[in-house]
Amino acid sequence: MLSPLFRVEPIFRKRSWGREHGLQSAKYGLRMNIDGWVPIRNQRRREEVVLFPNPQPPFFNSKTGGHLMIISPEDLIKLGLAILVGGLIGAEREYRDKAAGFRTIIFICVGATLFTILSTRIAGPNNDPARIAANIVSGVGFLGAGAIMRGEGRVMGLTTAATIWIAAALGMGIGGGHYVTVSAAALGVLIVLWLFPNVEHLIDNIRDHRTYEVICPLVPEKFEEIEALFEDCGLHVRSRRRLKSGDTMLCTWEIAGKPKEHAAVAEKLFAHPDVMEFRI
Repeated sequence: MLSPLFRVEPIFRKRSWGREHGLQSAKYGLRMNIDGWVPIRNQRRREEVVLFPNPQPPFFNSKTGGHLMIISPEDLIKLGLAILVGGLIGAEREYRDKAAGFRTIIFICVGATLFTILSTRIAGPNNDPARIAANIVSGVGFLGAGAIMRGEGRVMGLTTAATIWIAAALGMGIGGGHYVTVSAAALGVLIVLWLFPNVEHLIDNIRDHRTYEVICPLVPEKFEEIEALFEDCGLHVRSRRRLKSGDTMLCTWEIAGKPKEHAAVAEKLFAHPDVMEFRI
């Protein structure tokens, strides 16, 4: 079997030239089978094939003057593992109907893996391969920023942006061959995405923060009256402000408490005769 550490070039010089330069020569060609590149006798082209020691893994193409990148089995394993890890994480995002879903996370993980693999090939032995891989972090930042939105009085999409970031990090680890670290990290990410929402729900049930906007008649006593409703239901008022608009008054409160207490005060606001309109 020919080692990939050799490049193959056909020449048309006499046999004595190869012996003078200490090179092996024979009338052989190459064939790819399940074991890799193996020599076969060239029946159609009676040309000499000389094996030149090649310090770089890619084969040199004498016709184009470039290098032919040979995909090794390890590279295929890395790409397959990137698809698997990205698919497992993306499935959870797709299940929850998030902006970055199944295919997006797979592409991010596979792309980071490819960048890491190619950075080691392109950089060569005398350059720093981390230069190309380091730009993955900044490039993924733009994707994460696009997933963050502000609405309904709060910032949304932070978990999706963090998932994009961690998917790229896992892809870099796969491309670098750190399979054990990536497997442990991927398992931890899946546990956080699938199980921790229940823990988050329990925390929200203990203390939930909401903003109330109430429109009522322009009577100063109504402001204290409505605020007393929050305190009667066991809610804690964090901040308050009032705004005059014609003959009405816009009152805003930031309230903290349990979801059951928020539901109770909402029922009282619906039943209050002086509350013209309110939003939570």
